[in-house]
Amino acid sequence: MSKKYFSSLLVIALFSLCLTLIGCGSENRVGVSGEITKVGDTKCNQCHSATADRITGESIVAQYQKSAHYGNDNAGCEGCHGAGSQHNGIGPIPYPKPDLARCESCHNGTVAKKTSASKWANSNHAKPYEETTNDPCYRCHTSEGAVLANILGYTGDKDNVLLNSAYRPVLSMNRDQFKKEINCETCHEHGGKIRTVKATDPATGKVVAWDPNKNRLVDEFDLCTSCHNLYNFNGTKLIASGKTFTTTAYRDGVPVTVNSDKFYHETAWFRIIATTHYDIPDSGRGMSNESVIQGYVIRKNEPNPCMECHGHNFTTNTRPDTTRPSTIYTDWAKSAHAGHIYEAKYAAYSSTTYGKRQRNQDKVNLVMQAGVTNTTGAGWAYYNWDHSQRQSCQRCHTATGVSNFLNNPAGYNAASNNFAHLENYSSFSGSRQNELLYCWGCHSNAGTGDLRDPGALNFTYSNNATVSYPDLKGSNICIACHTGRETGDSIKNSLGNFSSLQFINSHYLAAGGQLFGTTGYEYEGKNYTNPAYFKHDKIGITETLSLTQNGPCVGCHMTSDNSHLFTNVKKDNTGKITEITSKICSSCHTGTYELTAEKLSEEEEHYKAAIEAGKIAMETKGIYFKETFPYWYEYNRSTSFRNWAMVFGKSKAKDVMGAAFNINLLAHDPGGYAHNRIYVKRLLWDSIDFIEDGVLGNINMSAFIDSLSLTDEKKVAAKAYLGNSRP
Repeated sequence: MSKKYFSSLLVIALFSLCLTLIGCGSENRVGVSGEITKVGDTKCNQCHSATADRITGESIVAQYQKSAHYGNDNAGCEGCHGAGSQHNGIGPIPYPKPDLARCESCHNGTVAKKTSASKWANSNHAKPYEETTNDPCYRCHTSEGAVLANILGYTGDKDNVLLNSAYRPVLSMNRDQFKKEINCETCHEHGGKIRTVKATDPATGKVVAWDPNKNRLVDEFDLCTSCHNLYNFNGTKLIASGKTFTTTAYRDGVPVTVNSDKFYHETAWFRIIATTHYDIPDSGRGMSNESVIQGYVIRKNEPNPCMECHGHNFTTNTRPDTTRPSTIYTDWAKSAHAGHIYEAKYAAYSSTTYGKRQRNQDKVNLVMQAGVTNTTGAGWAYYNWDHSQRQSCQRCHTATGVSNFLNNPAGYNAASNNFAHLENYSSFSGSRQNELLYCWGCHSNAGTGDLRDPGALNFTYSNNATVSYPDLKGSNICIACHTGRETGDSIKNSLGNFSSLQFINSHYLAAGGQLFGTTGYEYEGKNYTNPAYFKHDKIGITETLSLTQNGPCVGCHMTSDNSHLFTNVKKDNTGKITEITSKICSSCHTGTYELTAEKLSEEEEHYKAAIEAGKIAMETKGIYFKETFPYWYEYNRSTSFRNWAMVFGKSKAKDVMGAAFNINLLAHDPGGYAHNRIYVKRLLWDSIDFIEDGVLGNINMSAFIDSLSLTDEKKVAAKAYLGNSRP
């Protein structure tokens, strides 16, 4: 390899040109005038079978025949290059060097998944590499350097690979010929198939079977991580700082030790994907210890483990500074769906430990340990969700469960969820790694933005309680998990003994149920129908109420400038709303009904106070709320409350639990005041009204709230929220 290697390629190329001129110019010559028509792959192959890939020397025909395009008349040689009847070796051919625009003539989202020239062109991969003095950088920062290294099999850790005496001369002697940007041919062979990567043991020179996950199907993971290193050459160690460190998370009471090798940039956390794309397995919950999720787990057993999130855009802007705008990736990483993992990483980077925002190996280790905890993301870290004992939870608490449910709600079977991409996974005990709600949970193709489409959803809860929701398009995905696990009818239909029955829990963040008025415990004889002027459930469906046609959840929560934060407001560090970021609110809330941040913040404060009043009202009957399942306890706050008949007798026991259900439901829907303010006010009013004396309709709400052991400030706020009569 070196100059001699490139000279050989030149000879092959000239020989191929001669064959081309001789073949197409003599007995194989086809029409020289008239209508331009296709001649078929066979004609092309006659002349071009010896044409070599300019980097590898391999026949471009051989490469093409390995691709998905081979054998497809519409996508063969002439599918990319244009009809060849006027070519004749030296004559015109419509697309001698097809560009991405040519790809998009077929990959337009109708007949195939759409690619985007602008996505690649705007990525860091398309930017020329300017460094000219540091030979090892050419390994990843130039097209030829990357391809040649993969052919030779030099991938992995810094000391064993980049300093290898057999590889550096190749870079040094030929670097002036290298393209200083990553382009199509860096990652793709002729015909579009991704390039295959070898891994060589530097000690023996032999190719090793480097396979950290035995279920991997293709080479995309190897290709991407040949530069964006995650493992060393044989998959035995992480590529990170190169230093050993002990984590702050524990496995069964013992701190976890992590060993890593180094690559170049081992002092820059934002250039090491192990800091964000690796969840340290032994720091997962052992069913008793604090669990930390330190990063995204790549699905190495899927065909497109990298592209299923990144597409051809690649750019994430993980490194925060004033010149790098937020992206969908950074927004997602700051969201609750990611357990706010980005904020944890950046806080570690910004800490004064090992220097504030400094680049060193110890800082890399600190960032690598930071992640999602029970405080920032209990929905992801609290349990070992892929454990067989948690199958009923997987539909919403794992990306695998979410994607499988959304693909086929009617046929979904949690026992079929496959978590083989998690390290040391077993179908019984699960893995010490946990998933977040990854891109592919909601998207069938995140690179193109394609969403999974479950259609209109119907749910059957316990005790045969059923709810059907309309087709909300993109918002169907949100409804799948944000409608709770029980409804008020689960209590009404129960045949259990309410003198000794555990609380039937609504579960959490059931916003969709409040929005459509389906989730609460509705007392007999009371009206809970949404008033005619209520439009929140029509957003994104009715034409005049749409910034997006993807339903109310998307319409409200994803129309800000940072859509994948999934929030429609900004708050300060005290929790006060300072800005309404959703762009749909102002389209309706105008004039007298103008909605400001101040008004919304006040409404939220009053809502919380009214819920607190409900909790204290329950205490007057010996039922105490605590933020731990099953939430309602006896006076000692350690024994769960089970005798619902004790309060007003057996005939009203369900109504007592119903009051507890409504208060707990809304306590776990922090946005209930905005989702459906009339419905939630009616649920709170009726629950407090009933629990006061077991009779509906005769309460003096203001006087009753004044009698409760609340602060004066909360009494004023609760009364302001509930009003003087039932909403």
